[in-house]
Amino acid sequence: MKPKISFMMRIHNEEKTLKQSIESLKQLSFQYEIILVLHNCTDESENIANFLKDESINLFKYEHQLSRAGYENLCTNVDSVHSIPYYYNWCLNKCNSKWIFKWDGDFIMTSKLAEFLNCNLDQFSNTAFRIHAVNSTSSNAELYLTDSLIEYSKYMFWEVPNFSLSNEVKLTSEQNIIHDSEIENMKQYWVKQPWFYTDESEEAKQIKNRYEMLVSEFGEEPKGLARASNPQCDEILFKIAHNKPSYIDFFK
Repeated sequence: MKPKISFMMRIHNEEKTLKQSIESLKQLSFQYEIILVLHNCTDESENIANFLKDESINLFKYEHQLSRAGYENLCTNVDSVHSIPYYYNWCLNKCNSKWIFKWDGDFIMTSKLAEFLNCNLDQFSNTAFRIHAVNSTSSNAELYLTDSLIEYSKYMFWEVPNFSLSNEVKLTSEQNIIHDSEIENMKQYWVKQPWFYTDESEEAKQIKNRYEMLVSEFGEEPKGLARASNPQCDEILFKIAHNKPSYIDFFK
């Protein structure tokens, strides 16, 4: 039987939450698959994934270094193996279900969300569900689950999903995801030196040059935290988006 939902999990050093995240999906009463992609893990994430591996988990590795959200992704061409959109589309192409759930390694399925999916998912088509991911200080609602995802494109500092859908459904604040990370929790991923400073390829040199031009023109990007939701980044990223320097491709 074909799985009803593909949970697209991109994992980089999520040893603290990975087991609980995967086991929380067992509340679902239908068949699903977990497309678990390990990306340069240096902690116990790979061992945990192998220990938990069963018929629902398809395990992959993505070997390329990534340009992180923010300045780095902005400076990287969308068709590069180092870009976030390319990585997301690589993961997406591993999925075997119509419904795709963009699921993080620090997400925990709540009972209310599982209950809704168990009872109601078959009633929807060409739909994206806007679901709240909640931690102790904030709530961020995104279109995490859809049966109409075509691909990911570059949108300035991040990736953006492209849909062909006719319906958007907002779930209630109770039908949410527990985001088991706080914005103040600094992850080492965000403070590492960018990959292109130790790579000798022409592409790395090009990205490094763009990156340093951004820093020279707009200042250093705030380090640490989750850049996509770090309020310290908002002002500087807004300035870049408003000025749109000519040496950068913002959309593609």
